[in-house]
Amino acid sequence: IVTVIGMVALKFLFGNVIEVMMVESDEIMKMHPVVCMFCIVALGCVWGPAGMLLSVPLIAVVKGAAVLGESSPIPQPFRNWVIIMIEGDAT
Repeated sequence: IVTVIGMVALKFLFGNVIEVMMVESDEIMKMHPVVCMFCIVALGCVWGPAGMLLSVPLIAVVKGAAVLGESSPIPQPFRNWVIIMIEGDAT
């Protein structure tokens, strides 16, 4: 029982404290939670559970491609719009 309590405590600590601090501090890959939830629901409707699992990594790839700058595969007129929509703000 001590093992189970230890595992639950570590999972709680990593999931609710450490990972949150790591994600909040990363300015390059910040994504709005509503956008993540929308992508999970939309791709879940299209591809089912596999779409739900792949939705956040796919949106992260799109955000990474938009942030690349001049070597980005996303055309310049759409690049800023994509970044604003994923981040959820224009600042």
